[in-house]
Amino acid sequence: MNRFIVKKFLIVILFGITFFGFQRIGYSQESSTEFLVTGKVNDPQGKKAIGAAILVKGTTIGTTTDTTGFFILKVPSDQAVLVISHYSTSKSMEVPLNGSKKIVVRLGEGT
Repeated sequence: MNRFIVKKFLIVILFGITFFGFQRIGYSQESSTEFLVTGKVNDPQGKKAIGAAILVKGTTIGTTTDTTGFFILKVPSDQAVLVISHYSTSKSMEVPLNGSKKIVVRLGEGT
C-alpha cells in the first residue's frame, strides 16, 4: 500500500511541475521587444543627478541613477515613456523614448 501512495504522490508532483512549466511558457509576460535604454540625468543646474528615480510609465519597472548620474534600464517597448524625478526639483519629467536607446535629460526648475 505504501508503494501505491508514493507512486500516486510522484505522479501528482510531476503533473504539477509539468503544468506550471507550460503555464509559464504560455502566459509569460516576458516580451521579445524589450531593449536596454541608457541615459544620464542632470539636475536643474546641469550637475549630475545622483539617485534620480526613473520609472516606465504605467508599470513598476524602474531604476535609479548611479553616482555619476547614469542609468541603464530594460524597457518593455521602444515606445515606452520614462517618468524621471529627483529631489532637486518638485517636478517630474516624462520622456517618450520614440525608439531612442540613449537619452540625456536636464530636469526643470522646482516650484
